[in-house]
Amino acid sequence: MRSKHAGDDFWFEATRLIVAVVLTAAVTTLAVLLRQEPFFRRDYFWQNWLPAESLRHVLVTYCIGAAAVALLGCCLVLAKPNPRGLLRLRLLAARTGPIAPLSLLPCLFSWRLYDGHDLAFLLLVLANALAIEATVRRALTAGLSEREQRWLTGVARTVRGPLERWRRHAASGAAVIVVLAVAGYVTFFAYNTVVWHRSVRSGFDLAIENNILWNLLHGGPFFHASPVFGPSGSHFGRHATLISYVLLPLYALHQDAETLHVLQAAFVGAAAIPLFLFAKRRIGNGPAALIALVYLLYPAVEESNLFEMQYTKLAPAFFWTALALLDAGRIRLGLVAAATTLLVREDVASWIFLLGVYVALSRDFSVPRWAGAIMAAFSFLYVLVVKFAIMPRFLEAGFDLVFMYRDLLPHGRGSFASVLVSVFGNPAYALESMFDVGKLLYVLQLLVPLAFIPFRRGLGLLALIPGFVFCLLSTKYGPLIDIHYQYSPHVFAFEFPATVMVLEGLARSPSPVSAPFRAKMIAPLAAIIAATLPCSYQYGALLQSHTSRGGPIPFKFGWDDEGRGRHEAIQKLRSVVPESARVAASAFTVPQFSSRADDYSLSLGIYDADWLVAPARPSEYVGDELSRVREALSSGQFGVVAIEQPFFAARRNFSAERNEEVLRELAAAP
Repeated sequence: MRSKHAGDDFWFEATRLIVAVVLTAAVTTLAVLLRQEPFFRRDYFWQNWLPAESLRHVLVTYCIGAAAVALLGCCLVLAKPNPRGLLRLRLLAARTGPIAPLSLLPCLFSWRLYDGHDLAFLLLVLANALAIEATVRRALTAGLSEREQRWLTGVARTVRGPLERWRRHAASGAAVIVVLAVAGYVTFFAYNTVVWHRSVRSGFDLAIENNILWNLLHGGPFFHASPVFGPSGSHFGRHATLISYVLLPLYALHQDAETLHVLQAAFVGAAAIPLFLFAKRRIGNGPAALIALVYLLYPAVEESNLFEMQYTKLAPAFFWTALALLDAGRIRLGLVAAATTLLVREDVASWIFLLGVYVALSRDFSVPRWAGAIMAAFSFLYVLVVKFAIMPRFLEAGFDLVFMYRDLLPHGRGSFASVLVSVFGNPAYALESMFDVGKLLYVLQLLVPLAFIPFRRGLGLLALIPGFVFCLLSTKYGPLIDIHYQYSPHVFAFEFPATVMVLEGLARSPSPVSAPFRAKMIAPLAAIIAATLPCSYQYGALLQSHTSRGGPIPFKFGWDDEGRGRHEAIQKLRSVVPESARVAASAFTVPQFSSRADDYSLSLGIYDADWLVAPARPSEYVGDELSRVREALSSGQFGVVAIEQPFFAARRNFSAERNEEVLRELAAAP
């Protein structure tokens, strides 16, 4: 009986291994063929169309032929049905297993092919990354044959000396790689966003933040933001960005909107350093450097960096600094960094509350629990006082941001607290209101690059809480679920540390074979690389730039002839408009004049502006800007002083002699 069962087990395993090898051969052949013309085209991928039906038969024939060759090879390996032959077959299946998903990886690099097919693309990337992880793990845990053991022993003797020297320099080498990558990232994004601004393509949000800083620096009203509130009103009613005071010394060196682009690129890129330091303590130098590089290639990081200055994007640098310091036992400095994170924005302050609760209740940190309790209590009080006591005093009627969650507001209510009451008090209605295919794509864009590694533990779900509250709860407000805007840090600020902690847990978990701590992370790290690279290529800005957007509009990298012309034109108009004048400017010109006390957005009103600066082309207006400009020029309230195509400047109570010249061009619009 025992021999019969042993024989059954032998042939069962042999059959399983043969099937694995045959599938590897067929899939690898399919992957190679799919990269060839005419298969690697939108016609075939999305309409299943080929210029000749015989090509489809060729595809199938080659795959079957490869499978037949693999089957023959397996039969030769298992010529003698004994344990030694089975071992050779097991090693063959394990060693060749990663070839199939790795050969499919190049098929995922074509932005044109997958443009508009995001769900299919993301699911293919995820499936392929998980297949790479599974096959790599199998290859690493399959053991070694006697011949391989002898060969590796000889190699180990040969490289022992260089390997020891490499280990001594590994820490500094990994740090140097991360620092150089950060420097490259900051240089690339600072240059391109500054050029974007100088080309008169940046917009409203940048004007708001620059105007706030300029007024703070020059003693203006508290958080005065004329582009959004006009002559009076404080932006503090919308966002408590007290971190502005920390940035003022840097801003004072060059008081212009482009400085904010440089600061944003610097803080976003530099966040990779505390992330590396946190990961280094837990998973070692090499894997930590890899996680930092993955962050710099992360599509949501790159794309949001192209949009206007927003403080939420600066928050991970402070938050991860607090995390790294606390994890290293530098409690006082960690608490200072945590307190600084509170100043970024009132919604970011909730990050510190969540971190404090986790530190106080879990055993994942060596930090004393009292430190976590202090963070949780202080951040809770901070949000309570700032959000619900101080900010409402500065809030102008009609300027609350709760409209982003409009479908969750009970009738007659208008506060974010009412939104939360709807979610927890009526979950069925909340789910119905919140469900959106766009949110599914958004979540996949954020989590597929990490191969869903954070969800190997419940920690991943816990880390989604800020993203759920501030992004996924939204109803009918696209920017909150778009990686091209500033809200994604609410998700990835937690998911990256969670990934590190899950990797640490996987490395410490029992393994079928004895393996070093870092070797156990090779498979999940391979999955992250296999997921990040195609996602970064498809949606990011570094590997290709065709799909990049600066918020709602396509982003143009570097200078072009149009950009140079726009820059020269606006510079001439800036020399005409006095620095102390009150200006009302259009969507793209308003940031150019925001380094002054009052710089109004034409989309909201002209107010008491002394000057108008706007496009001479109707296509560049947004909202009610065009009608306001036509009325101002037609009535003679403003007279055109200078025309520098594609813009013009007009002054209040100036001669209307040139007004008709601009009005004729603006009349082309409906």
